[in-house]
Amino acid sequence: MRVSLCGFGAFAVILLAPLSATAQSLQLRVVSNPRAEFVSGGDVLVSVTLPAGAQASSVELTSNGTDVSKSLRPTPGANTLMALVTGLNDGPNALVATVGKATGKLTVGAWKP
Repeated sequence: MRVSLCGFGAFAVILLAPLSATAQSLQLRVVSNPRAEFVSGGDVLVSVTLPAGAQASSVELTSNGTDVSKSLRPTPGANTLMALVTGLNDGPNALVATVGKATGKLTVGAWKP
């Protein structure tokens, strides 16, 4: 029975490891539309949730390789920034946020009405 419990403990640690890694990563998500692939009109509102200890002033945000960090604004919530990203291309667009070693990536499909 002891081997079984030991195996269960190792299994539980393996399952919980990704959860702690997620808590330390940078999260990038679309706020203006529930589905990132159906953004329309050439712009998108995104939120950037920073890992603990990250400085908001150090966040870099790019859209298709172009720096759009100036669009980042603080929110009342802790460790979260918002950005209205404009000038999206028709079709898929790559948004990338970085702070320190943390990176968040999001592909947004923009379609002109």
